[in-house]
Amino acid sequence: MMLLIIYRYRFKEHGILPIVLLNYRNSEILPQPDADSNEIPTCPYDPSLIMKYDGITREKGRATRIKWLFPMSKRLK
Repeated sequence: MMLLIIYRYRFKEHGILPIVLLNYRNSEILPQPDADSNEIPTCPYDPSLIMKYDGITREKGRATRIKWLFPMSKRLK
């Protein structure tokens, strides 16, 4: 209901066109990663490239995560 009131105020009364930004990182149009027969992730853009293991991240208040790098990238310190 509140969004309808804001929309009416901005568009109908003041002529301001509301713009809705889409979060492209959370959309289904991005290629999704897959895994090979050994359950190692592959590159979403080229499934023939196997991702490189880059360690484990343990942060306070978050779940432990396994990091993977693009196969052609180099890790910098």
